[in-house]
Amino acid sequence: MDLESIFYVVFFSLVMPMSWMFGVTYFKKWKQQQDHAALGGEAEEQILRLQERLAELEERVDFTERLLARGPDRVDSAGER
Repeated sequence: MDLESIFYVVFFSLVMPMSWMFGVTYFKKWKQQQDHAALGGEAEEQILRLQERLAELEERVDFTERLLARGPDRVDSAGER
C-alpha cells in the first residue's frame, strides 16, 4: 500500500466521521442558542405583562388595607360601609 492510499483510508474512515460528529454537535448547540434567542423577546413581553399585573394587584391590596384600617363604623362618601 502506498502513502496516498493510506491517507485516503485514514481520511475517510476517521476524519470524515469525526468531522460529521463535531458538525452535528455544533449545529445542535447553535440551534438551541437560536431557539433561546427567539424565546427571549417573548419572555421579556411576558415578564412586562406580569409586572403590570403585579403593580395592579399591589394597588388593590393597598386600597383594601386602607378600607380595613378605617374600621367598620366609618362610612365612605357614597354612604356605604
